[in-house]
Amino acid sequence: MRFFFFILFFTVSIAHSQTTDNKVYFKAIHKRLEIFYGTALDSVKSIIVINGSKHSKQDDSELSGMISIIEDYPSSASVSLLYNFSGGDSKFLDKLKTYGGIKQSMLDLIENFTYPKIETELLLPNNFGIKVYEISESKFDSFFGKNYRSIKKGWKRIENKYNTHSVFKLSKISYNGSYASVFLSHHCGGLCGSGDIYVLENIKGEWEVVGIINFFRN
Repeated sequence: MRFFFFILFFTVSIAHSQTTDNKVYFKAIHKRLEIFYGTALDSVKSIIVINGSKHSKQDDSELSGMISIIEDYPSSASVSLLYNFSGGDSKFLDKLKTYGGIKQSMLDLIENFTYPKIETELLLPNNFGIKVYEISESKFDSFFGKNYRSIKKGWKRIENKYNTHSVFKLSKISYNGSYASVFLSHHCGGLCGSGDIYVLENIKGEWEVVGIINFFRN
């Protein structure tokens, strides 16, 4: 009987964790789509998620350089850098200074960075109106030919097959108290893309994006 209740508790805990992850992922993706498409968001019919990707040396390099900046905040040098990386979001930087959970969730994200396997069929609400296609990284690479020689044609092939040019990679989420951090990279063309840490806060039971730290943008 005890074993049964242990299994039940363990199963419920995992389900709750996956549900929470999906809510955080959805909020981050939705925010990125709003920023990228603006008033044309309603025209988006589908997106692609590269699932279970391996993080690269470039990922490690871009993220590790941020650790000392976050750790040193609010020193004068880090304030200036994070002001630029956050798009001048002073409200978020005030939160970062006040609530240690934000800083810790960002540091944990970077130090334990990985791309997990995501249940993409549960990623967006059914009533959201956007279809999610899941592909592997090797499948994504195959559209561009050997050594990425056909960038323009590759993106055209993707758009023809999936009716989108929005491709996402999502990191494992780092939680600390009522805060969560996730790295989201958005690829949208040969010279189009961005990589950002999205910081979210659980406000009265709902996850909301409260800050974005940019790493790269094409």
